[in-house]
Amino acid sequence: MHPGFTCCPVEPILPVFWLTAFGGSQWRARAGFAPDLPGRGRHERIAYCRAGDLPGQVRRRRQTTRKDSKIPAALIGPRRVRQGLGGWLAGFAEEAGAEILRCLGKDPDRIASSAKALSGKLGHPVLPCRDLDELLAESPPPRPELLIVASPPEAHEEALVSALDRGLHVFCEKPLLEGVPGDGEKAARLVDAFAARRLTLGVNTQWPFTLEAWFRLFPDQRGREVRDFRMLLSPASASPRSQVRDSLPHVLSLLQALAPGVGAMVRAPRFHAEGRDSSVLCFDWVGPSRVLGCEVRLERVAKPPRPAGYGWNGRFAERRIRLPSYEMSFTAEGREVPYEDPTRACVRAFMDRLLRREPGKPEPGLAERMAMLETLLRHVPRSPGFLDGHEHRNPSRRRRDP
Repeated sequence: MHPGFTCCPVEPILPVFWLTAFGGSQWRARAGFAPDLPGRGRHERIAYCRAGDLPGQVRRRRQTTRKDSKIPAALIGPRRVRQGLGGWLAGFAEEAGAEILRCLGKDPDRIASSAKALSGKLGHPVLPCRDLDELLAESPPPRPELLIVASPPEAHEEALVSALDRGLHVFCEKPLLEGVPGDGEKAARLVDAFAARRLTLGVNTQWPFTLEAWFRLFPDQRGREVRDFRMLLSPASASPRSQVRDSLPHVLSLLQALAPGVGAMVRAPRFHAEGRDSSVLCFDWVGPSRVLGCEVRLERVAKPPRPAGYGWNGRFAERRIRLPSYEMSFTAEGREVPYEDPTRACVRAFMDRLLRREPGKPEPGLAERMAMLETLLRHVPRSPGFLDGHEHRNPSRRRRDP
């Protein structure tokens, strides 16, 4: 027998036929014949398969080879209102294997123009829809299999429940829910429900995708224990509560990446407003094996590029954005390290999970992150200047519990 052979759609298929016809179901499965892939009309091909490999040693690689193999998707929130990222998320999703076919906006009178603008950005028609039922309807075909939610947080729950009922995967702008009392438990139920239906659920928390660049800037910190954490963010929202709600998912996702494990929580939140456009939120991050003192500074800046950065153990990297190219990098101590747009990387990672067919595998820490955000929001005033019942002193100077 020939010592090896390679099979693919453009080469003779006799070896694969021999395996599948005479090797039984075990070999058919190991040869890669698994039609249960996301998207319509998807199929696998075998990258290579060597004769002589024992069962369990046959190597294969999943690939999509059809022109129409993109996952049909729908978008909520195509306009860039309140710093919306709908257009960017749609573009990044299409780069990674989706095709945005329909969109829905908050204003029915403007959705046609929004769909036209999105069509121009993506290079193909996008159907404007009047409501959620029309967006997720079976017709006209193809029906969406993925929903991208880029609407304000108060509209997320309805979109998530509708997608769950119809069996759609979801990529959602942060936070997953609005953050009102009870949203932590509600998020846990949603995560479990998506997993039970073997649906992929992801949230746009992109800052962990910058960690490798941070370690390139501070290589001496790689592998060292994190003792404290600081972050600077510049939300566009006016009220302190909205600023914390928009910003803290980034902080919490970074902490989960730096101190992974189940059962993390936050305690002793202290909020301090230093002015109408500047505030500080401090809290203790209680992880499975350590407690970190965390300080988050929020500075409202009207126009981009907005300052941001983070660090620990006495190191701090400041983000730099070059306009109009939107190239990103970290700078510190006269050094600079560029990195890829982390939102693009976050969307691509989600699409990779979807294309690898990891059904029902939830994003690590998603429900815990929502519960921690709910806890922090209880200690933040709803409007600027309203500090009754909240910490007036600078919380970073408050004595920590032993």
